[in-house]
Amino acid sequence: MCLRFYSLLKRLVPKFPEKNGKSYPKIFLKTSIKEAISILYDSYRAEIHEVFETETEKEQVALAIWDIAHRRDDLTRERQASLEVAEGLPVLFEQGSYELPGVPFELEAHILTVPFDRAEDWCDRLDGWEVYYDAVIPRDLPVVDFVMSDLSVEELDTIAAEVSRSLPMTFGQHECDINGDGFTQPCNVLTVPKNKAEEWIEKLTANGISVEVMENLQVPAVVELVLPDLWSSNAEMLEARFGQNRIPDRLSLHGQVPHDLRITPSPELAARTQSEVMQGKAALAYLLMTEQICNLLEQHQVDQIRVIGLRHNDYANENFDRWQGRTCTFSVIAMEMEPNHPQYHRYNGVPAIQVEEGGVLGVFAPESAKLPIGTRFTAMIEDMTRSALSLNIESESIRIREQEQEPESAQKSQLAVVELAGRRVREKEGGDRQQSASLQKRSQSADYEL
Repeated sequence: MCLRFYSLLKRLVPKFPEKNGKSYPKIFLKTSIKEAISILYDSYRAEIHEVFETETEKEQVALAIWDIAHRRDDLTRERQASLEVAEGLPVLFEQGSYELPGVPFELEAHILTVPFDRAEDWCDRLDGWEVYYDAVIPRDLPVVDFVMSDLSVEELDTIAAEVSRSLPMTFGQHECDINGDGFTQPCNVLTVPKNKAEEWIEKLTANGISVEVMENLQVPAVVELVLPDLWSSNAEMLEARFGQNRIPDRLSLHGQVPHDLRITPSPELAARTQSEVMQGKAALAYLLMTEQICNLLEQHQVDQIRVIGLRHNDYANENFDRWQGRTCTFSVIAMEMEPNHPQYHRYNGVPAIQVEEGGVLGVFAPESAKLPIGTRFTAMIEDMTRSALSLNIESESIRIREQEQEPESAQKSQLAVVELAGRRVREKEGGDRQQSASLQKRSQSADYEL
């Protein structure tokens, strides 16, 4: 039996067309691709039903396909390698354009780039300062980019001062418009971390050196001290002391990362970020073994979910210590945001957990089990941090809203979600056969989108 499973999976899984991972021949029209994929799935189903005759065998096939398609690789070595490289990288704080995953345009934002080994600490800091950010793991560096598009002056100064602690001082000649008339001239410039700026201004002026202070808009963590009348002896001294230093930038980070490094964050870090590296998994088991997977999933019970984003919703200022061990009723709602909100395209319509007759608590963590919009349940609050908590659910309390007359296409798209929540679709024993036959009919006639 195992050999038959293996030989079948070896043929099926590599052929399964991923949405994000494979491009299709341009000679096909969209309808042709749909027809070709539908025929392919039908042929796989026919082969499975021919080779495996009993329901027990078919369920075992469904579980095997599920395991192959969704199993996490052992990435211990890759995680350790990414962490070791990250330990040698500096923290950056820059201003510029950034394209967030899933957002169709670039944002003008401040970008705090933090290596993996310090990223969780910075998550906690930013949450503690109540700074709103998007955390993204880029595909080519072992870092987390904290993208902040609406920093206040106080938040900007706080982050810049913290980052400046690890930055070096530099000295060199730059073209400067010191008169503000649009004409530049070469000037001696001492670039100083923001936390040391006042100290160095006092030192220079005490020695009779005139100083013009210029903000560096692209690198907010430093201040440029223009020294227009610097004596040559003082210039030589500063050159010898700071002339070889460089303020790190993103290009310099790439030079420190091996080209063959597989960027792999820890599970804890991946749960708190978006990623351009970790791709979604194929739904091959759903498509080929719909009925068997639904039969297995309807026996599944959701007993715990993880909620994140506490600091960015209605309970941002709440002391959750007094919630420990408390049992409350919750609802899953669709997040509603104003169209002009900077996070509208990412979060509007996303399922969120709301306290019954209260405010929005947060959203589902990426690694957490999830429940569909409209679900009500009772749970005990436990395992709290600054920005996350766990809800231990009383499984018998889960109630999923009944859907009124909906188009057949909407019913198809919601079927798997409802089953994943652990609710039995067959509400009445007398309707078991009818619904099972309906499900089988829909699974055979469904036109799956690419």
